[in-house]
Amino acid sequence: KDNYELVKEFKPVLEEKGIDVDDEYLARVCGLIKEKASFLTEFWSFGYYFFQDPASYDEKVVRKKWNDQVPTFLENLRERLNKLDDFTSDSIEEAFKSLASEMNEKPGKFMQLFRVVITGMGSGPALFEVVAVLGKQEVIKRIDQALQQMPSMAHDA
Repeated sequence: KDNYELVKEFKPVLEEKGIDVDDEYLARVCGLIKEKASFLTEFWSFGYYFFQDPASYDEKVVRKKWNDQVPTFLENLRERLNKLDDFTSDSIEEAFKSLASEMNEKPGKFMQLFRVVITGMGSGPALFEVVAVLGKQEVIKRIDQALQQMPSMAHDA
């Protein structure tokens, strides 16, 4: 199904939850969620984070991936993303990868944890696309929230 057909089907689900979003945004979201969800009934569980902050973080990922470099990485990434005029998946990916490289790390070291910062989940649709759809202010807010909440989770193990 094309994204706009999915919008017509998914919009009532959101309205029941008191969520009102424009069709253009919802079409972009549906385009990403349909890669992972087979049924409309799964759309909410696979993509609720497009409409509200992550309810929780995947603790396994946080405990496994959190290390002393992560706060520095996230703070620097936050600054770089904030400076982007063109907030596209390509520019976001470039900022992410160049920062990892400057820290002498492979991007993969931070990728899954960044996904959890943004979505709460350890897997999902194309991450940089998700970040672009959510938008700069929302992503920066979620990085700030994660920087406050994740360190204690990582050390609770």
